[in-house]
Amino acid sequence: MIFFISLSLMLWVSLRWASRLASSPADGYWIFVGILMLQVGAITGLTSLVHQLTSAGWLLVQGLMGALTLWFTGGWRRPTLLGVEQAGLR
Repeated sequence: MIFFISLSLMLWVSLRWASRLASSPADGYWIFVGILMLQVGAITGLTSLVHQLTSAGWLLVQGLMGALTLWFTGGWRRPTLLGVEQAGLR
């Protein structure tokens, strides 16, 4: 159960940032992959640094990343692919 919560948080954060930053579908894909890998590395590094590399520590950091994502990407609104759609119209 914890794995699926963690996976869904990680995918949601990556999709949210990719939809916010991408200007084309290809950019969105690579931003998604990059942010996914960045999350794994950052969470591992941060939790290991404070000797909390446990499932609870991992989920805590993911929750903080999710909260920061909400703050910086405009709240609970559904993410749009406006930049991707506009790039397709050019």
